[in-house]
Amino acid sequence: MTVFINILLILISLVLIVVVLMQEGNKQGLGAIGGAAETFLGKSKSKGVEGKLLLITKVAAAAFVVLAIATTWLSARTFTVKYFDENGEEIFPAFENELYVQQLLYGTTYTEEELAEFTADQKRATYSKGDEIYDYSTPVKEGYVGRWDKELPDIMDGKNYELHAQYEIGQFTLTVQDGHNPVEEPATEGEAHEHETYFTATATYGEPVDLSSVQLPEAPEGYTVDWSEPLPETMPGFDTTITVVYTEIVEETADATPAEATETEASPVEPEAAEASPVEPETAEASPAEAE
Repeated sequence: MTVFINILLILISLVLIVVVLMQEGNKQGLGAIGGAAETFLGKSKSKGVEGKLLLITKVAAAAFVVLAIATTWLSARTFTVKYFDENGEEIFPAFENELYVQQLLYGTTYTEEELAEFTADQKRATYSKGDEIYDYSTPVKEGYVGRWDKELPDIMDGKNYELHAQYEIGQFTLTVQDGHNPVEEPATEGEAHEHETYFTATATYGEPVDLSSVQLPEAPEGYTVDWSEPLPETMPGFDTTITVVYTEIVEETADATPAEATETEASPVEPEAAEASPVEPETAEASPAEAE
């Protein structure tokens, strides 16, 4: 719409320029001084053409003003995109995304009181006509595949939009496999090991999964084994890979006891200091000499 109005403005501007240049200036009787003479017929014809040109000028000027105001109003007007969850409550992915960007780039954090001061208009995604619309990710809910009920254009076309989240129960893959065995697979930089897969299945979220036949491998000497997370009884709500975790057994050493014994042996230094204390009586014996 704005593009169409701008094209009309250009055309009307050209018409105005041409019409104004075609009109003669008001002579106000100066033609008689110059000796010019016009017949009655020629005079009437001239007035008729001048009148039409004047009328075209007035109409074109009025249309130019109206279209200029319209295009200014359309350019200044803003449009919003509102998002709603499956319960019909409004959510604000644009606002949450902005908070994430502020925290990520500038380390800015907001208190609950500051967040409460933001109005709904500040939280919504607001665009001017012709702005590029930010493509937010699809709604997310554990165990479901989400989508919006309508698609947004790439460029704001001058409409307000309301998008509602829709969910369908999803299918996900569960994989149980061996982990990195430090005994059989020494760590090598840049080399990837293929681990044995004990179980893999694709099922609907919440569907029972039978893992009774899956057992932990025998632990190598000096290590314990366990699952990276407990084996589920039903299909999780996202693609999940569970691996075997090998943990080295660290034995406690008995070196601390001799150290304590060394400290104990060092402690008898105090009695020696006590033996040195009788120096004071010698000082007392020296006092009679002072008396002499």
